[in-house]
Amino acid sequence: ATCPEDQIERRGFEGWFQMSVSEIGSILQGSGDPEDFSFALNNLHRLLESDASTQGECIAMGAADATVAALERRKCGTLAEGHLAAVKIMRTLMRNPEGLRWMVQGRAVQALSGVLRSSDDYGQSAAQEAVIVFLTLSASRANEEALLRSGAVEAMLEFVKGAQGGGQADVLAMKVLMNLSSSASVRTLLVGSGGIETLLAIAGADESGERQTQALKNLMNLAASMDLKVEMLDRGAVQVLMRSIQAGTAQGTEESLLALKAVMNLVCHQDTKVPMVGQGVIEAMLSLCSSGEVPPEHQVQCVRILMSMATHRDTKLPMVERGAADIAVALARQALGQG
Repeated sequence: ATCPEDQIERRGFEGWFQMSVSEIGSILQGSGDPEDFSFALNNLHRLLESDASTQGECIAMGAADATVAALERRKCGTLAEGHLAAVKIMRTLMRNPEGLRWMVQGRAVQALSGVLRSSDDYGQSAAQEAVIVFLTLSASRANEEALLRSGAVEAMLEFVKGAQGGGQADVLAMKVLMNLSSSASVRTLLVGSGGIETLLAIAGADESGERQTQALKNLMNLAASMDLKVEMLDRGAVQVLMRSIQAGTAQGTEESLLALKAVMNLVCHQDTKVPMVGQGVIEAMLSLCSSGEVPPEHQVQCVRILMSMATHRDTKLPMVERGAADIAVALARQALGQG
């Protein structure tokens, strides 16, 4: 009989499927050279992908848990392809209910959080693959507890903070945060971990693109929460959002529309209306409404913001003094003329 270690020596193309799940598990549970672990993990991934019936066996015989341990202990050393294969194994296993239960009930999610926290050690490809796993998990509220327990939210935020932009992994990570932020527990974590400041820094950066767009979507979503409106105002959200509005509204950019919607969400609170007067929101909205160059969808948001501002007794006089009544009449005449 050929032992697993002998199998490792046969690394040709046809050698990928010569080892069984149990043989691969024996290698992963032992100690050895990082190249051996990398080879075994790649072998296991290909086996699971080629034969779905082996996925249950992988869990039952401990090969899945051994994969998690190999990832936690970085048994593949500096071999990024080995770490990537380990994450891919988890992504493959979670496609079926048994594998998903194994993931959320064991240490797999925590191990993936570690990949994000140490992406320089594990490799960017493994980190991106881990983010994709988290994106899938975050789509279901049933997985929220496991993600919170494993430190995935904090790891995701650290990953976004450390990203330099230009790639897709941090954009996907912000989508994960977007999925999870409907939970009050997650929102509390985000605030306590500097999430608002991180998103504002990305949204207010000079470069535009998908990264900035996703940050604005997150801010718009967070601003809809009644318990975060004042917090966001205190952390400078209005100034950042107003810059995005002023920079892109005339051109009708998606970023400026998202920023307008975020301001609309912020103003829907009695404790934010008066402070927002002092931050120039009324003047900016009135200027955009009267410019004649603002796309209709953007103009509607400007009007909605002004209407919400007008519901507070202490904002009525400042609005009149700034010409809100005259602009409202002009807009009404314009609407009647178009009708």
